[in-house]
Amino acid sequence: MQFTKNIVLLQSVIIFYYTLFTLIIYIHNYYFMEKKVPNYTEAFNELQEIVREMENSSITVDILSDKIKRCNYLIGICKDKLTKTEAEIAKIVGDENA
Repeated sequence: MQFTKNIVLLQSVIIFYYTLFTLIIYIHNYYFMEKKVPNYTEAFNELQEIVREMENSSITVDILSDKIKRCNYLIGICKDKLTKTEAEIAKIVGDENA
C-alpha cells in the first residue's frame, strides 16, 4: 500500500518537473530565440496552407482569429516584397530606356 502511494507521488513529481521544464523551454524560445521572418515564397506557401485548412474546415473557431492574424502578417510580407520588386524592375527598365 505504501509502495503504491510512493509510486503515485513519484509519478506526480515527474509530471510536475516535466511540465515545468517544458514551460521554461517555451519561455526561453519565445524571448531569446531569433524570430525568423519568412521570405516571399515561405509566406505565400503558408498562406496557401491556411486557405486549404479553411476550405477543408479543419480550422476550429478557437484558432480562427490567430490564423486570420497570421494571414494578415503574411499578406503584408508578400505585398511588401512585390512592391519592392516592382520598384526595382521599374528602375531597371527605366535605366535601360534612358
